[in-house]
Amino acid sequence: GKYVALNVAGLDEQMFSDVLFGHAKGAFTSAIEGREGLLQKAEGGTIFLDEIGDVACALQSKLLRVIECGEYYAAGSDELRRSHARVVVATNREVGELCQSGRMRRDLFYRLDVHHIHLPPLRERGDDVLLLADAFAEAAAEALGRTAPRRTPEVDALLMGYGWPGNIRELKATMTDLATRSGGGEIPAAG
Repeated sequence: GKYVALNVAGLDEQMFSDVLFGHAKGAFTSAIEGREGLLQKAEGGTIFLDEIGDVACALQSKLLRVIECGEYYAAGSDELRRSHARVVVATNREVGELCQSGRMRRDLFYRLDVHHIHLPPLRERGDDVLLLADAFAEAAAEALGRTAPRRTPEVDALLMGYGWPGNIRELKATMTDLATRSGGGEIPAAG
């Protein structure tokens, strides 16, 4: 089956339901045709729901039913659909804190937490920072048609000593900026 990804942060109830479950023709005023949802598109494959920690509690029960029973209804349809898609989720939030504060249903958490992979933040990943910095700098330089900039020991110390609160996205943006400004030479420590 297909791999389908969806960032669920900020989706309201209508959009969440429509995008994930689809709708039947005539389900609402502008529904002149039926629409299959992403669960249907991921049939037999994987649906990745990014930023699951941002899903409103009202929507979590809809997701819980799919994960628990594999069943859902498209908007405006009374035909029960079955999903055979693997559901994978990610969040950058502390799920335990979300459950304690009532912003995530515990029953949903327990259904989702079957296989938990903790990816530590960049600041806890030691030499990965330098490996990733090189990869991002090379990719940015290639896109610009330039030679990748070279790191110096001073730059290495700065990269390793920084806390990277923006995590991998911040490192990628930094290295793209440095590749753009370096012109293929050494990265200046003040850069």
